Amino acid sequence: MRWFLSLFLLVPVSLAAQQSLSLDEFRAEVLAYSNEMQMARSRQSATRQQSRVAQTNLWPDLSLSVDADYMLRNRKDILGSSLKHYNYGAVATVSQTLLGGESKSAYHIARINELIATVGADAEYAQVVHAAETAYWSAAAAVERLAVVRRYEDIVRRLYEVVKVRYEDGYVAKNDLLMVSARLNEARMQLVEAEYHRKSVMLQINNMMGYEHYVDFALADTIATPVVMPTEVALMTALRSRADYERASLEVDLRGNEVEHAKSQYNPTVSLGMQALWSTPTVNTNGTGEWDGMVFARISVPIFHWGARKHTVNAARYAVAESRYAQRAVEDAIALELAEALTAIEQNRLQLSISTSNLGSVVENLSLSTFAYTEGKIPILDVLQSQLSWIQAYTAYVEAHYQLKTAVVDYRYAAGEFEP
Repeated sequence: MRWFLSLFLLVPVSLAAQQSLSLDEFRAEVLAYSNEMQMARSRQSATRQQSRVAQTNLWPDLSLSVDADYMLRNRKDILGSSLKHYNYGAVATVSQTLLGGESKSAYHIARINELIATVGADAEYAQVVHAAETAYWSAAAAVERLAVVRRYEDIVRRLYEVVKVRYEDGYVAKNDLLMVSARLNEARMQLVEAEYHRKSVMLQINNMMGYEHYVDFALADTIATPVVMPTEVALMTALRSRADYERASLEVDLRGNEVEHAKSQYNPTVSLGMQALWSTPTVNTNGTGEWDGMVFARISVPIFHWGARKHTVNAARYAVAESRYAQRAVEDAIALELAEALTAIEQNRLQLSISTSNLGSVVENLSLSTFAYTEGKIPILDVLQSQLSWIQAYTAYVEAHYQLKTAVVDYRYAAGEFEP
């Protein structure tokens, strides 16, 4: 077990000069930079403004129109009096819809759209946190895999040096040296791949935080950092916490209001208003403006539109049914996410326990095999097999830690713990 302990004790020493980055710091950086979050906030602001526009349509309208004209030819009235060449006028109108119209239903739709954008931003927040934590643990696993492969390459290289000396002294055949040399080259290839993978995930870490220049971070939370196992959450509790399920529910409400909006386009409309006029008279002999005014009532009754109302309303009702099925699909997806994540946690905890208990055996086996070979009691193939068992055991250990971390992240996301 001394090799196992030294492996993880050496990692922070080699990264001491690097900039430290914890999981909490990374999550905050990603949320601050995320383009998805910025887009969600912009949508939220846009729908808020649209809701305010729809609200103003419920209030009385005030409008002012001004016009003027100039006639080139001389004109006279029926009495022979000359008319002025010019006419002008201004009309101020105040009107209010009292019954019917689309304004109320349009306002309700705008308000629901605003709520959808708000919970949509919460859903985006949860997705960004989920992606950030998954990426962080992926980077932590890559760091530990690199440390394991470096240690493995060092083990093989030391064996090669021993075999080379023994071959030069005539104690072993050249075949032993060739087999160890081939294994050393394989270990070096694995080291190159592990270094490339670590650099790739670190590039992703930098990209998610919006860094223009690469920073080689030292991750403060390693793959072996303990995490609190989540408690099992009932489906209904998770549904109440998940913003995407609330968004699906609001979509059902939205489609229901669109049915009423479709009906309102074909309902009778009653509006009242008043106008103030200042203009030249119709028979403009003196060119002087005069004041006038009126109060009016308008009633508009749609009578026949070739069944357009029926088809429009039916289409809106089918949209309601579609949104309900979509809501059920979201519920089923969340239930599956919970079940799969919980199963993954249980399985990975078991795998971690097994892989941890196996570490001591492979370390001791490697030590005994190496010693026995130097004493000439076993062939080189047994030592190479023990080295292979060592790298497999440590790789499985790191992978079990990584899979458990991501399973916990997945379950917390499914349970709605990432919502703001």
